[in-house]
Amino acid sequence: MKIAYIDIQNFRRLKNCRINFSEKETVFVGANNSGKTTAMDALILFFKNKTTFTTRDFTLSNWTQINLIGESWIKSANKDDIDLSIQKWEELLPSIDVWLDVNPNEIHYVKHLIPTLDWDGGSLGVRLRYEPTNLEELYKEFTSIFKNSKSLSLIQNTKEDGKGKSKVKELNLWPKDMWDFLDKNPNKFFTIKTYLLDPSKKDSTQKLTEDNLPIETNAFSGLIKIDIINAQRGFSDVN
Repeated sequence: MKIAYIDIQNFRRLKNCRINFSEKETVFVGANNSGKTTAMDALILFFKNKTTFTTRDFTLSNWTQINLIGESWIKSANKDDIDLSIQKWEELLPSIDVWLDVNPNEIHYVKHLIPTLDWDGGSLGVRLRYEPTNLEELYKEFTSIFKNSKSLSLIQNTKEDGKGKSKVKELNLWPKDMWDFLDKNPNKFFTIKTYLLDPSKKDSTQKLTEDNLPIETNAFSGLIKIDIINAQRGFSDVN
């Protein structure tokens, strides 16, 4: 069994990136700011440091759409008119698709990941996605805090100007938008969820439907190990 490749989506500068793995060693080579460290950080966050995501781990351009979702929540007078489905967020969320090549005699290692009863080895795909834990709870807390903040954003200065009129000063209170709200602690509202993918569609980026439910088990427990060696500058030093 081996990792055939991974697809990274919506993680920092990597909007959609595929990394093919060799049989033994895979080395990332490229110019500065080409995404080498970003790819490594994606592996570390999704497989090892799962609760250390920040808002900077989302692709920057996606925040425009995420903030628009927040604006639509604020402007809607009726909660029932709001789309609180995960499909609204799907193309904006950081995720990794991991594709394994599994031999028939190795199926017992991945029995918790078998997509269908007739699957008997070959390609096996799993998506790890950083997504809202509970969209309704996120909606309630964001809209409540945002509206309370705006109700306090105008204060009246007790001093009068030369014309006998009171001055009004506007305060920029937290949060100004969805990004600002989540920036304090995204891991309070987001978590990594795991989904099985369809092996027959492995050559394309699959869209999940409402029928795709996350699995509860740790998908890669005992299968993938991540260790980190921090950047070194002295490998050429014989001492």
